[in-house]
Amino acid sequence: MTHVRAKGRAPYASWPAMCHAAASLRNTARDHRVGSNHTISAALVMTAFSVEAFIQTIGPEVLPETWDAGDKPVETLARAR
Repeated sequence: MTHVRAKGRAPYASWPAMCHAAASLRNTARDHRVGSNHTISAALVMTAFSVEAFIQTIGPEVLPETWDAGDKPVETLARAR
């Protein structure tokens, strides 16, 4: 097994790769209808992960004063209800 170690400060956004994976899973489910329920479920989960990754990417830029101040806005909103 090869071990790889990466160092540096290159910007990386994971949401485009996750969004592409979700689209690929949806296409696979469309092409192979028999037994595609698990593939559709995986596509939905991957879509949710890509939305969450996108929000984590833009959150500090959109809400800089509150994003790193402890509670995330979504957590604060959920507790307020």
